[in-house]
Amino acid sequence: MNLDTYQNLAGRTDPHAPGTRDALGNGALGLVGEAGEVAEAVKKHLFHGHPIDKATMTEELGDVLWYVARLAAALGISLGDVAVRNIDKLQRRYPNGFSHERSRNRPESAANFAHNPRSGAGQGGCGGPGPIADSAGSQAARMEGDR
Repeated sequence: MNLDTYQNLAGRTDPHAPGTRDALGNGALGLVGEAGEVAEAVKKHLFHGHPIDKATMTEELGDVLWYVARLAAALGISLGDVAVRNIDKLQRRYPNGFSHERSRNRPESAANFAHNPRSGAGQGGCGGPGPIADSAGSQAARMEGDR
C-alpha cells in the first residue's frame, strides 16, 4: 500500500479535523503512547524473558503508524513526503550505507552543537505556544484560524 493512500484511509477513523489543535495534540500524544507500548514489549522481552508476539507487535506498530500518519495530516504534511525526505536525508548522511564513523562525525552534528534550539536561548519566555510554522510560513497561517 502507498503511504499517502494509507494516510487518507487512516483519516477516515480520526474524529479530529486536520490542522486543528486537537488533531495536533491527539497525533503527538497518541504517537508517544503507542511508541511506549512498543518499547514496553521490547523491554519485557529483553529484560523479563517475555516472548515477542509478532501479531501483537504488528498491531502496535500499526497503531504507531496511524498516529504518525495523523500527526503528519494535522500539520498538512504528506506521509509519502515524510518518507521521501527521510530517505533523502539518510542517503546524504550515509551515502555508502550506515557506518559508525559517519555516525560519530556527521557534519550537521557540529552545526547543531553550535546552535541547539532545545537550549531555550533566543526563544520567547512566558507567551505560551505560538502557531505551527513550516519553512514557508503557510502552516502558521492555516493554524491561525483554529485559535
